Amino acid sequence: MCLAGVPLRLANMQIANLFPARRSTVITLYSGAFTASASIFIFTKYGYDAGLDWEWVCYVLVAFSACMLPITLFCLPVDRIRDDSEKGRESLFKKVGDIAVITTGQVGKFNAIPVSPLSVKKTFEGLEPVPQMKVIQHSSEKDLSTTLSEEQLPFKTALTSFSFSLHQYWFSWLLLATLNYSGSLHLWMERISSDKHIVSMYTQIYGLCQVSSLILAPIAGIVMDRTLNSASQEPDFNKRKLIKLRSGFWPMLFTTLAQAIVQFCKFFENDTSVYISIAFTTILRSFHVAVATAYLRIRFPASHFNRLLGIMSTTAAVGSLLQFPLYVWESRSTEDVFQVNLFNCIALMLCFVHPLHLLITPLQKKFIRREAEIILKVKSAS
Repeated sequence: MCLAGVPLRLANMQIANLFPARRSTVITLYSGAFTASASIFIFTKYGYDAGLDWEWVCYVLVAFSACMLPITLFCLPVDRIRDDSEKGRESLFKKVGDIAVITTGQVGKFNAIPVSPLSVKKTFEGLEPVPQMKVIQHSSEKDLSTTLSEEQLPFKTALTSFSFSLHQYWFSWLLLATLNYSGSLHLWMERISSDKHIVSMYTQIYGLCQVSSLILAPIAGIVMDRTLNSASQEPDFNKRKLIKLRSGFWPMLFTTLAQAIVQFCKFFENDTSVYISIAFTTILRSFHVAVATAYLRIRFPASHFNRLLGIMSTTAAVGSLLQFPLYVWESRSTEDVFQVNLFNCIALMLCFVHPLHLLITPLQKKFIRREAEIILKVKSAS
């Protein structure tokens, strides 16, 4: 699953490059589908309980997986789906070639030189000066130059930035808390009821609720895309960048609040707390990966997106191994359950720093100014 499922999800994020104006929506839609895949286990369980052979369940899953092969081989590009910044660089180089002329030197070689008032062309009458060309820069070309400047931010700077470190902690801990909730759910249910049928009913309800991730996840992307589209109308670069950075505030804050409600419910041992936690866990699972991926695409240059996403996912996967000592700690006694829940709440409080720090305007302007200085140094060095 590590060699197939996760790389497939990361590769599918490139589909968003086909929809620049709805990139966050597409990313959250794919992430929501990835989250809803947990419900497949419930459907296979229903089929197995109804008398369907386990071999046929596996055959059906293999058949659906095989359907992706022809689409991958014949419908997708060979290497990757280029985003608008890469297409912009190609069009820029093409325009540079259009304003170059080819003249014959004394040694018979062809030299490409830019057109200027000093350039001359050979005619039947002799040599005539070429009139100076006026290059008109349209608004799209101005945006193109800005995009190219952002793409020059070094990868090391993005990786070691405070924003990425904070985002890494936010993503990793929420993932760990979600996995710990799923893994220790039966411990919580067994403390509430000893009836196995009731525990099984809770599990089935939890699995079926994950289907709603297909509908809930794109909501966060739609909110982020609306903010980004409004930011594109801002002429000032710094203000436009600030609006883009803040586009993930409400989705990330809502996701963190959902996790806080789930952790708060685990302090109580009754049916109402279980149902409330299942509802908010469904929202959490829908938004968590989707919002984290979309924000990463917005906050950092597109050329670094795949590498940063891979590093973020790998680091979070390694950190998720902490769920096993937390599970052992919780399973010991009732007092340990309270201590585990208290520890989770304290660690979760630090996650609120990530969305809230986006509202600190001087801090965000400092980040923008520092990155601009680094980009200028890179441009001057090259």
